[in-house]
Amino acid sequence: MHMERTQQRTVGLILGIGSVVSVLLMMRHPSVQSHGVAQAIAEIGEKATLNRIVHGGLIGVMILVFAGFLGLAELLGLQLMRVRTAVLFHGCGVVFMLGAALVSGFVVTDFANAGASMPAERLDELAPIFVLCHTLNQVLAKAGTMALSVALCAWSCALFSRGGSARVLAGLGLLVGILPILGLLSGHLRLDVHGTGLVVFAQALWTISVGVWCATVVESK
Repeated sequence: MHMERTQQRTVGLILGIGSVVSVLLMMRHPSVQSHGVAQAIAEIGEKATLNRIVHGGLIGVMILVFAGFLGLAELLGLQLMRVRTAVLFHGCGVVFMLGAALVSGFVVTDFANAGASMPAERLDELAPIFVLCHTLNQVLAKAGTMALSVALCAWSCALFSRGGSARVLAGLGLLVGILPILGLLSGHLRLDVHGTGLVVFAQALWTISVGVWCATVVESK
């Protein structure tokens, strides 16, 4: 029993601390305001170190939080289809988001660094590459947001069966999961820095609440 409680507290701490760090990193997420290729390359170069730190940190945190959710899945019961569904979609969402972070944080930065040494008259040749990177980032971010949102709904279904305060978390989780899906499908949610930050903040608040519940309330089956 002591081992079970220790595991539950560990899972709760991972979910809570990881979510807090993800919000702090998103608050430092750089954005490019320049429109011309030369100006954008210069701005990306100036923010390259911060860009790598933020996206590298987000990659590590996403993996850490997923490990926490794997622990939660074990506590809730991996034999349940709704729990396995949550794990599957959550894992897919993390993979997609890792791809988006790698493109935005490292691929774009490396292209900008390469462009900094090119003659000014050839910089326009890089424009299609930056468009491709932006498109790839957005496709991966949208796919990741959709998958994570479905995962939140599945986690909420698993929590609902626990009754009590878990049902409150389940209701909030359904709301946090469904709204981004509706926003993306309707076109009202744009996954720029602000839109992504809003989604990350909402998911983090819910995950922190689940972490607190896991560490203090849940009893493994």
